[in-house]
Amino acid sequence: MPHAQAFRRRTVIACAMLAPLRAAHASMAASDVRQLMQRNSEVFKVIGSISRATFVLTNKDGQERMRSTESKTKLQPNGVDYMRLTRFLSPADVKDTVSLMVEKLDGEAAIWVYLPALKKVRRLASSNMKDSFVGTDFSNADVIGYRLDEWKYQWLRDEAQGGQACHVIEALPRDDAVKASTGYGRRLQWIRKDNLMTARSEFWDESGQALKTATYGDMQLVDAQRGRWQAMLLEAVNVQTRHRTTIRVDSFKLDPDIPESLFTARAMERT
Repeated sequence: MPHAQAFRRRTVIACAMLAPLRAAHASMAASDVRQLMQRNSEVFKVIGSISRATFVLTNKDGQERMRSTESKTKLQPNGVDYMRLTRFLSPADVKDTVSLMVEKLDGEAAIWVYLPALKKVRRLASSNMKDSFVGTDFSNADVIGYRLDEWKYQWLRDEAQGGQACHVIEALPRDDAVKASTGYGRRLQWIRKDNLMTARSEFWDESGQALKTATYGDMQLVDAQRGRWQAMLLEAVNVQTRHRTTIRVDSFKLDPDIPESLFTARAMERT
């Protein structure tokens, strides 16, 4: 009987420990998780912006390559979809390379790249969403974002990240097509409770192996009227290749008057 009593005591203790988790899980219903992810996908989308950033790419041996960029963004008239134009300023081997990403509400996102050596604009196929964004450890999908309807979300727990209280949300692709196009079989996001920005992400590849981690810091309120934030320091580490990318946003300013005509494949060569 002592063993039975001990088992019952352990069961009572375990149930008591699980009760808060069940209550927390109940408070984050599927509809609440969906709303959280919707707001997370919008909180960084300013009406328009111009920024400059420094990229540092570090290989497994510690060798570094630096790149500087200028990016322009604009929110499309529907107030939902985003456009991002990135031009590389240095070094010489990538200078004047331009990337244009146009998020779409209906249909697939569109990505174009202008290669100055070829003097040609090339549109990338949707299968290129999982490819590296101009040699970094961030993919094209990471930069342009993920369509909410293509993922199944679940709250896992609440946990601090970088000293901030966060919701930990799991995202699984809805089907094999999404998995193949993004290259991800699973994602986790640590979403801050105070500003709804992502503080950390973890990624698994299509085979279920750990792929990379990403952290986002030095968050600044860049549009107080609309409650929009910008992470000024981003870092991604590929745990398989031990390659690292650090992006420091050196300057950022709102510019709601950027013309929409700038975000076209035709305009990329002269932007």
